[in-house]
Amino acid sequence: MTLEQFEELSVEEMMYHHDGWYMMSDDHSKYEQGVWERNIIEDRIASQGGWTKDLIEMWNNSYNPKIADNIDVRLTLPFDTK
Repeated sequence: MTLEQFEELSVEEMMYHHDGWYMMSDDHSKYEQGVWERNIIEDRIASQGGWTKDLIEMWNNSYNPKIADNIDVRLTLPFDTK
């Protein structure tokens, strides 16, 4: 999928297609693709008013790489959300 095609997706579809493990890739092009995708997701969410509890839940349900059998990487915010 090209970045242009990625930009046309809904936030939910972006989260589904985003490779959350991009930062671990030995392939620099995969890393760059992941950075661009993450920036696109962040920009889209910011343009829609920012992170909400529903968006955080959507992110956690779609992006949940396990770094160990009993540890999940989950997005949380240290402040109140809408």
